[in-house]
Amino acid sequence: MPITKRLVRSNEAATTGRATWETKVALKAIVNAVHPGEVTVKDTFQSAWSQKLGVDENSITIKIGDTVLERGADWNPTASFLGNETKKNYDLKIIVTNKVKDALEKEDYAVITYDTTSEALSGWYSNFASVSAPGLKLRWPFTEPVKYVVNRETKPAVEKPEAESKVSWVENFDWHTVDGSDEKGAWIVDWTVYANRQKGNKGANGEFEYFGAGKLGGKPLNIVDTLPNGMSYVANSAKFTLVQNPYDQHTGLGRGGEAEEVVKSQTLAAGNVSSRGNTVTFSIPTTELGDYAGYAKLTYQTAVKRSELDVSKNKVKFTNSASAESGDKKFDTGSGTVTIKNNVIKKTGEQVGNSNRIKYTILVNESGVALKNGTDFLELVDTMDAKCTLVPSTLKVYERVNGAWSPLVDKDHSSKMEQVKDESGSRTKLTLEVPDEKYLKVEYEVIPTGNPGEEVSLSNTAKLTGVTEGTAIDEQIWTIQNASASAGGNGYGITMTKYDAQQVGATLKGAEFTLYSVNMDQVATAGIENARTEFETATTDDNGRISFGEEKKAMTNCELYQLVESKAPVGYAKAESTWIMLRGSASNEDYQTALTEAKAIVRGAEIIGDDKKDEIWVYDNRLRGSATIRARKVLEGGTFKKGQFSFELKDGDDKVLQTVTNDAEGNVSFNVDYNKAGIYTYTISEVEPKGAVDHVKDHITYDTTPRKVTVEVTNGADQLNAVVTYNDSSQDPPTFTNKYSTTLPEAGGAGLTMTYLAGASLLCFAATWMHARRHRDQDRGGRRE
Repeated sequence: MPITKRLVRSNEAATTGRATWETKVALKAIVNAVHPGEVTVKDTFQSAWSQKLGVDENSITIKIGDTVLERGADWNPTASFLGNETKKNYDLKIIVTNKVKDALEKEDYAVITYDTTSEALSGWYSNFASVSAPGLKLRWPFTEPVKYVVNRETKPAVEKPEAESKVSWVENFDWHTVDGSDEKGAWIVDWTVYANRQKGNKGANGEFEYFGAGKLGGKPLNIVDTLPNGMSYVANSAKFTLVQNPYDQHTGLGRGGEAEEVVKSQTLAAGNVSSRGNTVTFSIPTTELGDYAGYAKLTYQTAVKRSELDVSKNKVKFTNSASAESGDKKFDTGSGTVTIKNNVIKKTGEQVGNSNRIKYTILVNESGVALKNGTDFLELVDTMDAKCTLVPSTLKVYERVNGAWSPLVDKDHSSKMEQVKDESGSRTKLTLEVPDEKYLKVEYEVIPTGNPGEEVSLSNTAKLTGVTEGTAIDEQIWTIQNASASAGGNGYGITMTKYDAQQVGATLKGAEFTLYSVNMDQVATAGIENARTEFETATTDDNGRISFGEEKKAMTNCELYQLVESKAPVGYAKAESTWIMLRGSASNEDYQTALTEAKAIVRGAEIIGDDKKDEIWVYDNRLRGSATIRARKVLEGGTFKKGQFSFELKDGDDKVLQTVTNDAEGNVSFNVDYNKAGIYTYTISEVEPKGAVDHVKDHITYDTTPRKVTVEVTNGADQLNAVVTYNDSSQDPPTFTNKYSTTLPEAGGAGLTMTYLAGASLLCFAATWMHARRHRDQDRGGRRE
């Protein structure tokens, strides 16, 4: 063999990290074979885990028989590589001097001894060497690798890495299996726990390496997890993985035998999990680790109810801690913190295939928590970019029911739209009133402004009024596409659809419109009304649609038209005029000239062209009205102060609409707005304070009888008229009478306590008086009279 290696000693390897090696080179045979000027010996020291490996150069000795070679004269180191590595290469060159040649006359081998250094981490360590020289050709220039193993016993604390904790909302989670309740839905927290795991150094990939902290000898590893209040263990969710470190099995010149998963994500048997109060104990079998070091990874789930969330901050934090033991080994407690949040609102946009439209989706209140106190409804305001137009018929609202989206019935939500102006132009503002405590989805489509092929940047903002983290913005750049089909025009004029501005997407039948052609040359002298000529009058159909212009009576190109609502449907106010100018077959130059003249006449109003002639949408606002629903507060036997008592106004479905308090004179008022004629029924109820017993608190007996209210709303000329009646058609507001009394304090209340104190005081006074009298009598003669 041209080169061999042996381990001299490694008794300090587990403490100081030092080991002594011997490399034996058949130097005489190599020199005689190729007569080189120098011979290179390359040494490779490896470890299972990344660490600082080294060669102690001061420990190096090279001898040929009794002759000691000198560094610099007879040999030199040529290469050394530093850093946290699993491999340390160290090369040296033996110079074939006369001294070396003379020594080789008596001895065939050069013997190199030296010490390697390490951080003494657990694992295998191996060493091999090779020899080379100019002209030397060897079948196998390497030594066999020589190995030793370090097994250090440590007791690191249990780990609960926060980076490996995950929170997700599971809408169909059944709490009946946990606490017997009928509640559905929970935040599920996926926890990861490590026990008997030692942290090493960062490896070549920049991540820390981990390995077993010692041998467990086949004894169960018991992990005791303490859950915080409000968090429950999910039965049958525990799984475990065992990672074995079979260092003794390492062979070869490369790596291997560092770690092996001998158990992977195996469900922990129900009998190995026990609960007591907030403590859950997981008993993990470790027999698969055999006689090797290794560690355990435990994963499990906990569930959290909606009620735990602090909606004012939209978050709640839970800290979870765990300790472990195996036989006589005990591992200190480790903890992890997870922050739970509700996905309050999210908005996304996507291009509708083969269309010039953009579809927006808004997801609201994923966990279905109560986002606002004192009301059952949320206000969702969506402000659209000025460079797009809402397609009202596409507005849809859904609620999540049994894992699927179901249309939300009209009576459970309302919508309205209006135009608001800012520095960017006129924006569409869509306002929806939607139910709280539901997971909702809102969808609608818009048409971006521009020509096909152009890019347009749209920024749309959705906001839940008064809700923490209740804002979502979608900002994207879109390429305008050609529409796949016409919206319904005939090619000779325009098509318009009439919509309810307070219920977006609802069309209106029976609206009368007149289309006028405007002689732009006469406007300056005669005014618009005198310069226009009626083109046609028509009424919207069952679908709210109306068309003007046909083959025999087509609208004229490059002419200004005014569309005027001459009669609104009952209960609605007439909309503002709409302006139209079609290009048709006219040249662009002629059209732009006419359009410039028209813009001066309409003074900044939009002029609809060919691109929107079949998608003209006109909105009518409903007539508005209001009513004040009143009540009176009386406290018999006492006086009250402003704001002392609270009252709720509920609708016919028993939903709380408003909560108010009394004023200093006992007046109670609810102001209600209306936008639709009809008969509305309500109830007024006094809010009974917390802690009341049999409707009594602090000597006050509360009037808990609800009072009925009816409001009849009718259409007027330009507004809605409302008449309020109470109970049996009376127009006198109801009176809520509370009674104040100290004669019969409520059980366990403050009154009973005061009675006891008064009695005790009287007894103390009597005893003091009798004691004083007795001493007075004794002073008179030593006896009692």
